[in-house]
Amino acid sequence: MSNRVLVLSHMFPKVKQPYSGIFVLEQVKSLARLEVFEIMVVSPMPYLPGFVKEVYRWSKYSDQPTNLNEEGIDCYYPRYVVVPGKQLFPLQSFTMYLSVRRLLKQLRDKNKLPDIIHSHSLLPDGWAGHLLSQEFGCKHVCTLHGSDINIYPERTLLTKYLSCLAIKKITHLITVSEKISQRARDLVTGVTTNTIYNGADNRLFFPHDRGLARSKLNLKSDKVYLLFVGNLVAVKGVDILLDAFASVRCSNAELLIVGEGSEQNQLVAHARNLNALDRIHFIGRVRHEQIPLWMSASDIFVLASRSEGFPTVVPEAMMCGLPVVATDVGGVEEAVITGKTGVLVSPNDILQLTAVFENLLRDKQQVACLSNGAKQFANKFTWDSIAVQISDFYSKILASSKA
Repeated sequence: MSNRVLVLSHMFPKVKQPYSGIFVLEQVKSLARLEVFEIMVVSPMPYLPGFVKEVYRWSKYSDQPTNLNEEGIDCYYPRYVVVPGKQLFPLQSFTMYLSVRRLLKQLRDKNKLPDIIHSHSLLPDGWAGHLLSQEFGCKHVCTLHGSDINIYPERTLLTKYLSCLAIKKITHLITVSEKISQRARDLVTGVTTNTIYNGADNRLFFPHDRGLARSKLNLKSDKVYLLFVGNLVAVKGVDILLDAFASVRCSNAELLIVGEGSEQNQLVAHARNLNALDRIHFIGRVRHEQIPLWMSASDIFVLASRSEGFPTVVPEAMMCGLPVVATDVGGVEEAVITGKTGVLVSPNDILQLTAVFENLLRDKQQVACLSNGAKQFANKFTWDSIAVQISDFYSKILASSKA
């Protein structure tokens, strides 16, 4: 392996955030297994003055070593200055650039500069990666994931300006769905993008025996379980999910909520106000390796998000044989095909979501059919196949530069 790739992403597992950006780690591991490129990871973290480290909101960034080796992959965690607030968010691209610049100077001194910088998210990583590639003569690839192009550009005029400038200047853009490609073209006319989906690890996500899974998790054998897995934040629409499920007229149906987040206390209170806490169970966060067990123990996967890019949890659920009921946002429609792998519903539509739940709970044959369709369709989303697409993309970029 003579060519090096530096993956630049603030979204990456940390000591106190072991599941942050797990999809980037899985992609990196799959690329490393191909043994075509030497992969290293740079995951910048906010710089914390001593008096800030004990503040709960920021304590998750403390106690992180500056470098680690994750399954044979060198990972670096330089610190960069983060100024809180939406107005100054774009400045993080420049402070991140200055932080990673020091590391690249060290790599250059050791004759270990990367041939390609692959950044994840447009701001701050993408623009920082662009500046670094210009200075150090590397090729640059940036993957657009969702919020970085759907939500952040609408926060402030400065963020939108810098986002559009980044889209114009970054030569090689990957999007995780066709919907995100269209969004990029809406922001910058004529921009060229390449769609490569997020994947799932089929070595980990596959159907387990449902009875055994329920026994291990102390779930009842005679219940029908709907499952949500994700962060409990407003954009995930869990409040809509609770409202819809509380209206379902099916006494043996229960809802499992796996995850935690800033909305957790409000959502528990909301479920209590709906008099549904006996049927809605907040499990909390579980280890990534345990999620397939929860999926195998369940009957239907549900996602009521208000915005998405291409959520990896969808192909993960499909690999475990779950039909998916999800809102038609972002690239979800590219995996959830009504009548084949699940059912799409309109975002924020409680009545429609309730009706879909009740229809599926009455029709076991339809659920079984969708389950089979989901398992088959999920084969296109394995991380191994995604890694081959990305590796080929890298190779084409390097070959074109030598032509």
